[in-house]
Parts: sequence; structure tokens; C-alpha cells
Amino acid sequence: SNSRIGSKRKIRRSERVKITLSATGLKRHSLFKIGSPFAIVTQLSRHTLGTSSSSDSSPGDNVNEHAILGGRTETIQNTRSPLWTKYFILDYELGKEVFINVSIYDADSK
Repeated sequence: SNSRIGSKRKIRRSERVKITLSATGLKRHSLFKIGSPFAIVTQLSRHTLGTSSSSDSSPGDNVNEHAILGGRTETIQNTRSPLWTKYFILDYELGKEVFINVSIYDADSK
């Protein structure tokens, strides 16, 4: 017989996700300058560290966040509505909660 007793095979269900970015109507930081925006993408994965036996703990108490820098877009000059050409490929494991943080900055502001 070809059956294996006690043999377990873990099937990982993960996908690669492509993320593209754009923005509209970004605020002006100056009366005379429109701005030159760029974005930074960070992926935050939440991993449970354990369970708490305390009755007054909330569900998020034993969670640790790990940040993974996804990258930076190119700077688009003189626009308040950028459409960035750079895209980001992130790994996503089905059924796991993942948070993506997108921060937008103005290259002209000091």
C-alpha cells in the first residue's frame, strides 16, 4: 500500500498581488507651488503571539505587527493628481489579514 501513516502535508495558499497607485486632488502646500508627490508603500502583517487567559483583554492584545517596505514610487512633478507607473508585487496568503500603508509625500516640501 502507498499510504503513509502520520504524514501531513501543509498546503500553502498564497498569491502574488499587483498594486498600482494614483491620487486625485492632493492638497497644495504652497500658494505658488503645485507639488511633486511620491508614495511609499509598506505592508503590515499581523501575527498572533499567543492567547491571553485574562478576561479583561481585548482580541488585539496579543498581536505583533511586522512592517515590510514595499518600495517607493517615482516622483511626479507639478501635479495634484498623480498616476504613478511603478507598481508593487506583494505576497498574500489567503485567509491572513494584511494591512497596506500608503504614505504620500511632496518632494518639493522641506
